[in-house]
Amino acid sequence: QRFGSTESSLDSDFDDVSAALRSAIHALDAQLAQMVRADRHGGAKSARDTASAANHLHELREGLKQTQSLTKVTSDALAQATARIHPLETARINLQATSQALRDLHQLSDAIVACESAVELNSLRELSPDGVEIATVVTILKRFENLPARGSLSKLQEFRKRAGFVYEKIGKLCMETIQEFMPCGSELNESQSTKLRAACVAVEQLGLASVTEFVGRFLAARADAFARFFAGSASTGDKIQDRSSSATGGGAEGGLESVEKRCAWIRAELRGMDTRGWNSVFPAHWNVSVRVA
Repeated sequence: QRFGSTESSLDSDFDDVSAALRSAIHALDAQLAQMVRADRHGGAKSARDTASAANHLHELREGLKQTQSLTKVTSDALAQATARIHPLETARINLQATSQALRDLHQLSDAIVACESAVELNSLRELSPDGVEIATVVTILKRFENLPARGSLSKLQEFRKRAGFVYEKIGKLCMETIQEFMPCGSELNESQSTKLRAACVAVEQLGLASVTEFVGRFLAARADAFARFFAGSASTGDKIQDRSSSATGGGAEGGLESVEKRCAWIRAELRGMDTRGWNSVFPAHWNVSVRVA
């Protein structure tokens, strides 16, 4: 009693503690039982999911086998169809090429006839302003240059011979045209300009060598005019230069005067190409004025 505790109170406290322990143990048992049940349920669900996945995988494999089999059948059918189509495609390409060759030969024939007519009439103005007939002959013959003249192209050899004749005659006619206006110092009228422009178009279609010869004739004529101009005043110029040399003790001033005269002549010549109409005759990309200077 002095310590405030009795036997009955101690028994009561012990009972309370025991009851609390039993309650805690019971709750723990319940939790463990629930966990065991959940684990068993989860395992069963996992097993069902695994079985379902395995079954689905089996179905996919079977579907893949069927797809592979169908693909092989389709591939075999495609190979057979291609084997039948390939000769037909080759025949189509050959037929198309032959048809194009025949059209080209027809155009070539028409172009050669037009060129022959111009040669026969001795007039390049019978050709188109852009010289398409000559261009057609050159282009198509170049396209056929490595083909044998047999089968559907049996006329090709004849066309080649006729084209060679046309090239020669038209080239000669072009050179005669430029030669007709030598020394090219007079003013051109409209008819003459048209005739010369037709010659320029034709000679350009014949190629660079023909253009070089054509322009070279014009440049040679102007060089001759230049030489004649200064040769005509050579005797007077020599006397003046001799007197000048005697008076000055040298010919430097006379040489400078000669250079100035030549430059003045070239400037007058370039202006004259405009006023006489020659710059409107030659194609601009020939740069004839630059070559004159």
